[in-house]
Amino acid sequence: MNEASTPTPTSESPDSTGPAKRDGQSLALEPSARMVLGTALASSLLLWLSFPPVGWWPLAWIALVPMMWLVATPTIGTRPYRLIWLAGLLYWLGTFYFIPIPHWALWIGWLVVSLYLSLYLPLFVLLSRALVHRLQWPTLLAGPLVWVGIEWLRSNVITGMAMVCLSHTQYRQPILIQVSDLFGGYTLTFLMAMFSAALLTCFSGKRVGNARSLTSGLAIAVLILLLVVGYGYLRLQHSFHSDNPDRREAKVALIQGSIDTEFPTSQAEQMAYQEKRDREYYQLSRQAAGQWPEMDLMIWPESSFPIPDILDSALQGGNPSGLLAYRGQTSQVWSAVTAGSARPFEMLVGTTAYGNDEIYNAAILLNSSGEVASRYFKNHRVMFGEYVPLSDWFPFLQDWSPIGRGLTAGTDPSSFQVNDIRFSPNICFESTVPHLIRRQVNQLASEGKEPDVMVNITNDGWFFGTSCLDLHLACNVFRAVEMRKTNLVCANTGLSAEIDPHGKILQQGPRQATETLRAVVQPADTHSLYRSVGDLPVIFLGLGAMIVGLLAIFLRPKTDQP
Repeated sequence: MNEASTPTPTSESPDSTGPAKRDGQSLALEPSARMVLGTALASSLLLWLSFPPVGWWPLAWIALVPMMWLVATPTIGTRPYRLIWLAGLLYWLGTFYFIPIPHWALWIGWLVVSLYLSLYLPLFVLLSRALVHRLQWPTLLAGPLVWVGIEWLRSNVITGMAMVCLSHTQYRQPILIQVSDLFGGYTLTFLMAMFSAALLTCFSGKRVGNARSLTSGLAIAVLILLLVVGYGYLRLQHSFHSDNPDRREAKVALIQGSIDTEFPTSQAEQMAYQEKRDREYYQLSRQAAGQWPEMDLMIWPESSFPIPDILDSALQGGNPSGLLAYRGQTSQVWSAVTAGSARPFEMLVGTTAYGNDEIYNAAILLNSSGEVASRYFKNHRVMFGEYVPLSDWFPFLQDWSPIGRGLTAGTDPSSFQVNDIRFSPNICFESTVPHLIRRQVNQLASEGKEPDVMVNITNDGWFFGTSCLDLHLACNVFRAVEMRKTNLVCANTGLSAEIDPHGKILQQGPRQATETLRAVVQPADTHSLYRSVGDLPVIFLGLGAMIVGLLAIFLRPKTDQP
């Protein structure tokens, strides 16, 4: 609304800038543009401070209070949505500051991703206000439902961006994240958003969106905390591992090298870069093999194995003798690494797989004879990291990108057995996508190959030790709780970790430094509700609330300017 053309205030007009009546209470004046921007920036700042690199996680519980005020206040006009979008843009630019570090072309990706994600903040306010002011839903319900719907939407649309969810701020607080086994991390997000909405009623001291005063708001906030902590306490008392002394177990070494991603400009630089990487991983692996002779499985991160995997389809043309030579080199590398071990062990390594006309980001299992026993091709590619959007229609975009035409997506999960323990690998940011991991685990279970342990191999050398490492680790913590399975993370430059089914980080590798983590893993005797119901409750309630709000805007007569 343009303040210069504000209509004369009347008590009948809820869009007016003067005092109006709603539920018997006098409503405040329409906030100025500066106030709207300041309010949106306040929420954005609190959210940013809640996540790494600062990581003041308690702030996340109050971060949405200013946004809930924008939802509950009677009228904000139309122009402020641009200001709310601007606050969202600054937030996402600041959160994903690490995207353009490796290569200048990624500045484009950083801007595009931030511009896209910034649209969700004004959408949240718009749809929540439609529910509150056109349909008379309480802010206490409308705000949290739409916020969860927004998180689900951005986790699924355009391949999905499921990192940096509100609940992820709590990933180092095991007692608070246990509710995530109910309906995923969205459960905790909903309760945290409701906590902020409840606090709003305490601060306002009056009815806001049909929630009542200080006493009721405080009671609801306390009840939410009691439910979260109480459920967390009960779940933490449960042991997910059998007490049988003959239980199955496997001894696993996670090899964390520390090689930041570079883009050499000459063949000499490329060879030097590869030699540095290979030397580091060989040295760490031989040390682990010599110091831990009872090891069953050694894991290397994504893209760390020096020899590509040549598929049968690639041998049908070109130079089959040369391609077969690569397969011979694979066993040579395995032999060189295992030479110092008292007994042979298996290796799960990240590499590139070549088919006839396909290039895959792959994880391969080398058995105790050095042969490829199992393969997994990454299903969920990273935008601007493994494919360039629209490059099929505009090939010149491939010339601007350091990844060229990108990689081919795999279609199926994989499970392999080592010492009676089943492992299921995923690669890089696949572990940030909850519905993908759930689908893979359930598909393998239906095939009689349910994994006991999930393994995320990743090359986070792209991010030079920034907070992206922490944000990625947070996602892996939530996948462990949602699936109630041990989750092993093997990350180049860190943060490698062993995470138990409670989401506790039992051990963690350093940032931008080498390390070998030794883990003894066992199957978990449990099954989460999230594995059964998945995202259906979130889709029905969260996305459903967004659809109702959208319909209210177009079909309901205006009683307020949403």
